[in-house]
Order: sequence, then C-alpha cells, then structure tokens
Amino acid sequence: MAGRARRRRCSRPGAIQIGHPERPVRLRHLLPPRGKGSARGGSPYEISGYYYTPLVAVVIAPLANVHHAAQIWLAMGLAAAVGAALIGAWACRPSGTLPFGLLVTTSLVTLLYSWPAVLEAWRAQVQWLVLLCIVTAALLSRRHAVASGTALGMAALIKTWPAVLFTWLLGRSALRKLPVLAAGAVATVIAVLMSVAVGGAAGIRAMVTSPLAGADQPLVSYSVWGLGKMAFAESGIAPPITVSPGLQWTTWVILGGGLACLAAVTLLSRVDEELRLFNLVFVVILAMPVSHFMYVMLPLPALWWWMARAMEHPRAWVPWIGLGTLGSWWVLVFRLSPAALQSTSTTWPTYLTILGSTLVAASVSIIAGAVWHPRQRPVSAVPDDLRLDPGSRLVDELPEPPRP
Repeated sequence: MAGRARRRRCSRPGAIQIGHPERPVRLRHLLPPRGKGSARGGSPYEISGYYYTPLVAVVIAPLANVHHAAQIWLAMGLAAAVGAALIGAWACRPSGTLPFGLLVTTSLVTLLYSWPAVLEAWRAQVQWLVLLCIVTAALLSRRHAVASGTALGMAALIKTWPAVLFTWLLGRSALRKLPVLAAGAVATVIAVLMSVAVGGAAGIRAMVTSPLAGADQPLVSYSVWGLGKMAFAESGIAPPITVSPGLQWTTWVILGGGLACLAAVTLLSRVDEELRLFNLVFVVILAMPVSHFMYVMLPLPALWWWMARAMEHPRAWVPWIGLGTLGSWWVLVFRLSPAALQSTSTTWPTYLTILGSTLVAASVSIIAGAVWHPRQRPVSAVPDDLRLDPGSRLVDELPEPPRP
C-alpha cells in the first residue's frame, strides 16, 4: 500500500520540478495573475527556491494540471537541444565546402551524449532553451541584427544572467549596435511587465533580487567565485584547504582579474562574431557566483566552431590546437565526470578536473581566436553558386577589386 501511495504521489499532475533536489519547486497551481490566493495563483517568487524570470513560471503553469507534464517538459527540452545543435552547426559552418552532415552529427553527439545532458533532463532545467537562444543570436548576428538581439533578449527572459552577454556588442559599430540594443530593450520591458503581472508592484524587485539570493545556495559552483568559497571557507561542499578570508579574496582577485583580461581580449580582438559570443559565454559561466555543472553546455558551440575551422583550413595549426584542446575538455568534463551529478557535495579531483579544464579550454579558445586570422580565399576557389549568392558569408570576406 505504501508503495502504491508513493507511486500515486509521483504520478500526480504538476510533477515538474525546478531548482535543486533538496529544495524542489513544484509549480502545481501557479497561474497568473496575482490575486487568486497563493494556493491557486500568485507570484512565483513566493515559492522558496524560485530564481528564474516570470517567463519560466508562465510557460510551466499551463502544464500544472496535465498528466505526464514532466514528460511533456522533457520533450520540449530535447526538441530545444536538437534545434540548438542544428542551428549551432549552421552558425559555425564557414562555407558550403564543409560536410555539413559531419558537423551536425558532431554537435548532436557532443551535446546529448554527455553527463550534463543527463543532469539537464533529470532535473528539468532550462539550459537547452538558453543554448537555443544563444546559437540563434550567433547565426543571425551578421545579417539580421534585430532578430539576433531578440534571441539574446529571449535568453535573458529565461534566465537573468544572459543579459551580460549584451556586452558582445562592444566590438561593433554604432549602427550595428542600435538594432540589437533596441531588441534587448524590448525584452527588458517584457520582463518588467511580466513580473508586474505575476507579482504585482513587488514583482520587479523580486525578479531582480532573487538571483542575488540564489548566490548563497550551498551548491557546487564551477567558477572562480566557487573555487575561492570552497577552498578557503567552511562551505560544507568539500573539506576546505584552510579557512582564510584573505586567501579567499586573493583567489577571487587574481583569477577574477585573469577572467577580466580574457573578456577584454574576447571583446576587442578581431574574430568572428559567432566565436566572440561563445567565448564570452565561457567567461561569464566561469565568473558567476552559482555556476552549475549543466552550464558547461552553453559554450560548447565553441568546439563546433573550431572543428569547422580545422576542417576548412587543414594545414593551419592554430585551429587544430583549438579543436584538440576543446575536444579534450569535452572528454574530461562531459564524459568522465559522473561524480559531478551531485549538486551539494563533490570531491577535489572532480572539481579541479571540471573547473581547471574549463579554464584552459576558455583561455585557448579566446587566445587562439585572437591570434589566428585565416587568409581570405581567392575568387577562383569559391564555387560559382556561392560567389553569386549575396547571402553567402564568403562574399563578405572577399576583397573588393581595385578601382581604376
């Protein structure tokens, strides 16, 4: 009887959970607008452990009383993952001469055949949706600035921290910045209106302060901030090396300064817009106070980019260094780290493997992208169908003929 009762409880509608397992968030009766009472509707921020924007609650709410809601949410997440792999592969494709099927297969395998993907599906998270928005912004960045900014704004509507990625625009001219900034402003207005709709006047404050409150979660954080906290403070996550606030701050200053330098190189170097965005994601997830294990999926398109360039320029050594480094990072972090499935505890070997290899992968991708400038292909090397296509990326890279 007890077993049947447990099965009945687990199969009831609204089993979608977000947040970590110790404090799961069940949005069973969360239906906007506010005013129906906390039992049948109200602000999502009234639920302990909710650190998302109101958009997530609005999307999940219609599934609250649907049987197999968790399966529906998983199907939506997998569809977003497949879409992210396809769009990401297209964004990384440098020309029509590259076997696109090989790049798509690589993107699908590296994204889904991994421990972060298992954890993403198990905990019903939203990283696949954020990744879909990021790669869409990268794909549309060259010719559809407004759509690119809208996609990036959608990522910030799902989780607040992708708003930092709008610094990606610093390397652009003013005319190219304005459409993206306008799209980002529209996304901001939408977020504010939604927070008011589901939480009243206090909803705006709750939306802004909830991620800050989430920074104090006793969770493993694979970032510079998490390293200082775990190594030199009583975090309860792993035995500290020693308890020393001074060493904690020293770690943050030194490694944080290194990340700031990598961010500056990313934003100021002459590199493809797609790689610039993926490298910036690397820096952001390494700097956040709470950087979950699943977040390593978000800069994964940088691996696809380097693979495409290595195949496009097989005699150049820099792309192969980038591909070899990020390929090793994928093996170490995505395939050999099952101990990282624990969110409230870890071991030092596992932690240092994940964080250290991610730091190395980010550094190599950023520095290699800054120093490597491939030679432009001659006109005779471009297929006729691509040479005449005004939408082809190669046309923009060809030098203009000399004027008489």
